[in-house]
Amino acid sequence: VGENLEILTDGVQGFHAAGETQWVEKIRALAADVKLREKLGKAAFVRVKEGYSLQAAAPRLVELLTKTAVS
Repeated sequence: VGENLEILTDGVQGFHAAGETQWVEKIRALAADVKLREKLGKAAFVRVKEGYSLQAAAPRLVELLTKTAVS
């Protein structure tokens, strides 16, 4: 939904689901497979850390503020 399509790659950091049937299938797959949950969870953590953490966002924010201040 929305930004989730941009944040995660289906089957890598989580799942996309179009409708109730797919949601149920994906939740069942996760419930049944601890290694899959661990794999997706670790990949999701790395994705968020690299793209959305304070450490990742701060340099971009500083650059934006610097450009705005100079303008």
